[in-house]
Amino acid sequence: MRYETFKDEFSVELEDILKHKGYEVELTSYDYGVTNKQVDGMAIRLDGAELAPSLHTEAIYERFVSGGYTIHELAEHIADATEVAYEEIQNVSFQAVDFTAEYIKENATISVVNKELNKELLFTVPHEDVRGTDLSVVAKIQVDDVGTITITNEHAGMFQMTGSEILNAAWKNTEERGFSIHSMQDTLQHLLPKEMEHDFGRACTPSILVISNETGIDGASAILSKETLNEACEILRTNEITLLPSSRNELIAVNSEVMDIESTADLKELVEEINSTILSPEEILSNNIYHYDGLTRELEMCNEQGLFKESLSDELTMEELSMEIGGF
Repeated sequence: MRYETFKDEFSVELEDILKHKGYEVELTSYDYGVTNKQVDGMAIRLDGAELAPSLHTEAIYERFVSGGYTIHELAEHIADATEVAYEEIQNVSFQAVDFTAEYIKENATISVVNKELNKELLFTVPHEDVRGTDLSVVAKIQVDDVGTITITNEHAGMFQMTGSEILNAAWKNTEERGFSIHSMQDTLQHLLPKEMEHDFGRACTPSILVISNETGIDGASAILSKETLNEACEILRTNEITLLPSSRNELIAVNSEVMDIESTADLKELVEEINSTILSPEEILSNNIYHYDGLTRELEMCNEQGLFKESLSDELTMEELSMEIGGF
């Protein structure tokens, strides 16, 4: 069965089941951009509620194609999940009426995303490209513990805010919340039995750091904070560090001198392997490696040959970006 046929039949089945349960049902199909991909979605609104959970219909189709489920069984499962989602919505303190210009100014935070993977998304949201990298900066709002909202151009127009105002506010909030730096030794120690912690601590050298934030969400935005990157240089006792984007939520900082790294080809291969085998598509930040010089305070992307310091001259400089959006 073709996808469009499945989608039509599934929608009819889902609507019938929910109506049989006693709800007024409104199903709305639309394409929406999420981090690193474009999604064909469906909003399921019951009884005219302000907030409506969204369904990734292509993912449901994949389950149908893989076998084991009929359209009716899938629709029943989604109907039950929708009821649970609406119960959870009642416990969310954030409501649509709270989403105002003032709320954005006080709560928006910065997220870095990959430019190439998010071409469609970047057409619809306030953003800035980061010079010397394949990254862009966007703004998000955390909604309790249930997820995030990416601030769009439509939001900016609705609240009569410019993109720069939104990104400035988001960076100010991100900077105030700060970032966290832990040695790989400390990070791994928490995973070991207590009796092994002491021996492990003596065996490791402080040449690798994990950089994130306290929430562990969008912690890779620390790549924009020169203060944080300089602090990492001080901890590693070096003027230059190599940055591995292990995910959108954290960075790995490596002392290139201690590890005797003349080329980043092997590290780049490691990042590519992690991205293709461990991370979900939404978690991927980049397949590239970055170099930060603590003396010049310059961030640059390593080139395809694995050499340090590939300069990209067609983007904003970091200093220009600082002037535009909050002192990166």
